[in-house]
Amino acid sequence: MATKQHTYTLYAANDRVYAENVAGKIVDLGELRVRDERYAYLLDADGIRAEGFETPAAALQDIGRRTTFLYLDGQFTALPGVGREVRDDATASVRVAPRDDAASDAEPVPPTGL
Repeated sequence: MATKQHTYTLYAANDRVYAENVAGKIVDLGELRVRDERYAYLLDADGIRAEGFETPAAALQDIGRRTTFLYLDGQFTALPGVGREVRDDATASVRVAPRDDAASDAEPVPPTGL
């Protein structure tokens, strides 16, 4: 049986990471910053973090690989929406299809220091 694929758009804007669902709701996921010409992120929920990315887009792609559908879906349930101007302010955006929690046997990716 085929599973439904959920997609989200992640944005880097104003030193923050945002996600948009197919309904157009945008939520603030956490911090994105530059240190020593490398990008690092720290998501507010669950302390998901990583550093050492050359571009904001690379950081967003990593978030897409490390988060699950249930994680992102939960953020849209728990967090208030923010303004759509995030799209205009974005320095990078990527479309992601997070893995399905039930189908994943993968070990979580260990965080790096932030």
